[in-house]
Amino acid sequence: MSDYDNTIVLFKNDKYEAGGKQPVYKGNAEFNGKKLNCSLWLKEASGEGKLEKGTKFLSGVFDDWQPSKSSGASPHSQRLDPVGADDIPF
Repeated sequence: MSDYDNTIVLFKNDKYEAGGKQPVYKGNAEFNGKKLNCSLWLKEASGEGKLEKGTKFLSGVFDDWQPSKSSGASPHSQRLDPVGADDIPF
């Protein structure tokens, strides 16, 4: 197994635009030896569910891992600059 098993790393998405469909954060994970792509969106509750209206939360998905189209480098060989707690807007 890899040294990165059961981990996740996220980066600010350079393609994100407010009001668009791109995720705010993108990255990758390795869970039980399987590589995955990760995407996270910052959302705001409508008040129709369990959360009060206006409560901010993160929503995300995992997809089967695909190499980055922007570079041929492995995700683990890229410079790691993970999101810090101060970067999350709530």
